[in-house]
Amino acid sequence: MIKMMRYSLFSIMALNFICLPLAQATLQFSETNYRVNEIDGPLTVTVKRIGDTDGKTRANFFTKSASAKAGSDFKVAKGSLTWAIGEADDKTFDVAIIDDFIVENNETFIMILLNKRGTLDSAKITIVDNDVLASVSPLSGPFSAPACYTKLSIKNVCRVHRRTLPCDVTIEENASISQAIFECDAENKGLLSNSTIKAGATVKGGILTGYIINEGLIANFDFRGASIIGGTLSGMITNNSKIGGWFQDVHLAPNTHINGGTLKGEITGDLDAPALLENLEIKAGVKLSGVIIGEN
Repeated sequence: MIKMMRYSLFSIMALNFICLPLAQATLQFSETNYRVNEIDGPLTVTVKRIGDTDGKTRANFFTKSASAKAGSDFKVAKGSLTWAIGEADDKTFDVAIIDDFIVENNETFIMILLNKRGTLDSAKITIVDNDVLASVSPLSGPFSAPACYTKLSIKNVCRVHRRTLPCDVTIEENASISQAIFECDAENKGLLSNSTIKAGATVKGGILTGYIINEGLIANFDFRGASIIGGTLSGMITNNSKIGGWFQDVHLAPNTHINGGTLKGEITGDLDAPALLENLEIKAGVKLSGVIIGEN
């Protein structure tokens, strides 16, 4: 009887050392397939924490190109998400979608979620194209330029409707575009009007007209419009505006040469390689530095 009791107690004690598996925390996307219209802008992606919340957990996320390509169809997204002890709330991040003005099939790319042990989850994102072919009909009134439908080469007269053009786009010799936004480099062989060059972007060459907002760099161009305000100007620049067009509050890169036009605001050049200013009007109150005044 004593042996039986000892056996029973030993068995009971042994049972106390049996470890049942704990519910493991899992991180996953809220959906396995996302759909976003090309024109809708950023897609918000949600990551859920499921299961145990006793510990701290973390995961990294990143985009992977498929038929949709980073840089032309969407912007690279990568980063990390962290949950504290006891935290179970969803986490979100945004993926920027690029409206590329091209008539094309729907395209996809992949989101990956992983930690130091490996991949936790993946999701497919489908970009639904919003572009349609422009119809051709006889003109019954004033000409209205169509929207631009190209990725890297614009060859016609078209409007961009205040959207961002893709990187390394070329405006060809007989092309004319307006209402564009540049966030990276572009080559202009045609005519560009009423547009914005963002910080970090460079637009080289061609004819510029209308009202240009410059936060980046514009080089080697013929100006025929109303104004260029801000940013940096570089190279050989001719101001042939027939309406008194001016440059205002601009920085001039080393050895820049400006011929013609009007200057307003604050104009700064490079003290070691000053800009040359010729045949132009300097408005009252203009502040000049780092420039040489040539023929006037």
